[in-house]
Amino acid sequence: MNIKKQRHRVLASIIISLISLLLSTQGSCQQSSIQPFTATYDSVWYPLALKGSASRSLNVKNKHHSLFQFEGKIMGTTLQESTSLQWQGCSPIPRSFSRIKKHIFSKKMTVQQIFNWPAKLVSARHKDNKVTITITAPTFDPLSYQLALRCDLKQGKKHFEYSVIRKTKIKRYVFEVIGEENIVTRLGLLPTIKVARSSDAGSQKQTTLWFSKQHDFTLVKLEQKESDNNHYVFTIRELIVHQ
Repeated sequence: MNIKKQRHRVLASIIISLISLLLSTQGSCQQSSIQPFTATYDSVWYPLALKGSASRSLNVKNKHHSLFQFEGKIMGTTLQESTSLQWQGCSPIPRSFSRIKKHIFSKKMTVQQIFNWPAKLVSARHKDNKVTITITAPTFDPLSYQLALRCDLKQGKKHFEYSVIRKTKIKRYVFEVIGEENIVTRLGLLPTIKVARSSDAGSQKQTTLWFSKQHDFTLVKLEQKESDNNHYVFTIRELIVHQ
């Protein structure tokens, strides 16, 4: 074989390998992080058509600590949820969670969870009930699993299952991609991935979520129907991605 041609082939092979490595690394970086953001939503609670608002925000305190928060307001009542977490790649690892309900004349913490990963334990409190729960990784609180779902969507997954501590028990949350849909929002017409949560046995609750393909799989709409014919809808109003 001509030595010059052989060198060219070796060089071409090296260049192709480097390009492939670069592309795969870039893809990995895109899939392994969620940028800090603030999203605000309009909400409507049916059948009374009561209007409210909600917000979700992710703030990075340092490379080992992030804070993910939710706040919803309607008819003089405010619900606040907050989870402190760290990351393993794109997987959130919760450290603590709290839920606080505020009324016009009162404020009360209703749920609190403290994760002790070295001991594989969670100290959970719901109202006056306190328990210690043995866990295995991964286990999430009612907020951090939402980030895990977004990360899994970024990686192209279609079926999702999460162990979530709800009140003082471990629940299994199951979701499935059921298609794609264009929806009208204040951000414009958005192509979305449509996801449904499987209800528990005997439950008639239906939860459907829409994630924007143009906005790194940000949640842009949520609809939940309860068994008593009440249901509520959240639709995105504004999205700010922080640098």
